[in-house]
Amino acid sequence: MKRTLSFARVAARALLIPMVAVVSGCTMKSQDPPPLTGPSEFGVAITLEADSTILVLDGADSTRVVATARDAKGKPKSGVNMRSQIFVNNQPVDFGSLSQRTLSTNSDGVATLRYTAPALSGGVDNGTIVVIAVTPMDAKDFDNESTRSVSIRLVPPGVVVPADGLAPYFSVTPESPADHQSVLFDACNDPARACAPPTNPIVSYSWNFGDGATGNGRTATHSFANPDIYNVALTVADAYGRTATTTQQVTVAGGATPTASFLFSPSAPKVGENVNFNAAASRPATGRTIRSYDWDFGDGEQKTTTSPITSHDYQKSGDFNVTLVVTDDAGRVAVASGTVTIGSDAPTADFTFSQLPISVTTPHTIQFSSATSSVAPGRTITSFFWDFGDSTTSTLAGPSHNYGGTASYNVTLTITDSAGKTGRVTKTVQVQ
Repeated sequence: MKRTLSFARVAARALLIPMVAVVSGCTMKSQDPPPLTGPSEFGVAITLEADSTILVLDGADSTRVVATARDAKGKPKSGVNMRSQIFVNNQPVDFGSLSQRTLSTNSDGVATLRYTAPALSGGVDNGTIVVIAVTPMDAKDFDNESTRSVSIRLVPPGVVVPADGLAPYFSVTPESPADHQSVLFDACNDPARACAPPTNPIVSYSWNFGDGATGNGRTATHSFANPDIYNVALTVADAYGRTATTTQQVTVAGGATPTASFLFSPSAPKVGENVNFNAAASRPATGRTIRSYDWDFGDGEQKTTTSPITSHDYQKSGDFNVTLVVTDDAGRVAVASGTVTIGSDAPTADFTFSQLPISVTTPHTIQFSSATSSVAPGRTITSFFWDFGDSTTSTLAGPSHNYGGTASYNVTLTITDSAGKTGRVTKTVQVQ
């Protein structure tokens, strides 16, 4: 099998392959490949390829390794000197043999060597990987030494490297999610199916959720911000760098919105009076919570709270349209509105009256009371002025008045509160 591998692809592939070697009857622990990257090239590009990337551990199986050098214009570069090494588990070792340790490119820009696998007894496949690395040594064309490598899989005699056998699939839970809902993606979790044969385990799972987000691992969770149809792709890779991809469409529906509602008290507030608003009747959708309450009180004042309860006082009378916007933890909103009527802050003048029993001394006397008058919260009545309708007046809170004869009189009461606001009322009094 002949395969050309750039260094970036080899390094990325090596990260996916467990590097376990058997040397002198011992199993070396799995480690990452050696740090083979180096400073960037200047004027020369080296590629490395092996005729075969799978060899048998029989002391004879071998492969040709070809290094090709090209200049900045892509033409073959001759006379590039390089040294070669064998790495296992990040360490330079003599595991097998190289036909030569130093090499130089010919007029075609090519230098070759041969790697021969060692002979080991036993039929257990330990997943052994060797990395053949070449490092240029010409300081004229390189800022510093820059290594290129190729990975070779070693298997005991009689062990067959499995075919790809990759058939990825995955489940989606829930199958019909809503936006902002957490979705579980689970690869190869069906006992009746397998993404790869037992002899060829998967070493990586890569997810692309179709909305710009990605993930790794056999299971992954993700939530979609918007309702839509998304093409979710799963890519699996085996220990030999082979990959397979499957794609499913996931339809994401719009989630349920919250409901907004509020009450206020008192029911007939006055100017300057504290008005309490309570949005506790607002409800989030199942599984969601309300994160914020945005109030617009209709008089130019706004407020955002995390509690459903707030208050506001109005500085003038009139009808005000109050709007509440509730937002849940998924960013969904609901709106409610209502009208709050704010009464004037002027005092309310009112009075009652009754005629005293007729007597010789006071035949037509009326008793007046201003007790039913009222003022805005926090204020008091500071003065009373009565006009009895017969050109007489009084400044008492509850005067009595003797009329000269039976007749109908228009009586007016004017009160003034501690803020200097006035209220007035007129009633007809029938004197008998």
